[in-house]
Amino acid sequence: MLKKEYTKDNFEAFKSGITNMRIKEAEKKVIKSSASADEFKILTYQLFEEVGNNSSNDQKNKMVDIVEAWSISLNDSEWYEELKEFCEKKENIVSAFAVSNNKEKEEFIILVDDVTDDSVLEYNEFAFELRTKYSNIYDFMIIDTNMEESINSMFHNKEKIYMRG
Repeated sequence: MLKKEYTKDNFEAFKSGITNMRIKEAEKKVIKSSASADEFKILTYQLFEEVGNNSSNDQKNKMVDIVEAWSISLNDSEWYEELKEFCEKKENIVSAFAVSNNKEKEEFIILVDDVTDDSVLEYNEFAFELRTKYSNIYDFMIIDTNMEESINSMFHNKEKIYMRG
């Protein structure tokens, strides 16, 4: 059996992996939670206090960026609810995102298991109707899960609206 030497880089990679795993688990807890909006407000405020007391200016600015994005979304997200309700009714839809590169041109992406499924035609029809109904929607895409990573490089702002399960 070979003895492996542990380096600072190995340890940093390990810490990063554990942190990412903990984040994914925390996301699952939030998604499955039945907490009220007021309870989430209180928890969010506690998070602000913790970040404010124990974080770098860079981390504090990132937190403020998130809050500013939330406030924009809370005020202009009427179509988000329609998209979420639609997605909840479809078994082939994995998730949906609101995306943009600037605040004026909003787009959405529906991520599906299989784009060759005939149901995607229905999704396109719904998407065109939603875009017609809300003038702030610039465009949309319906893509399969293999393309999910490309979303991160294509759009500066990405907000999850719906996630199956």
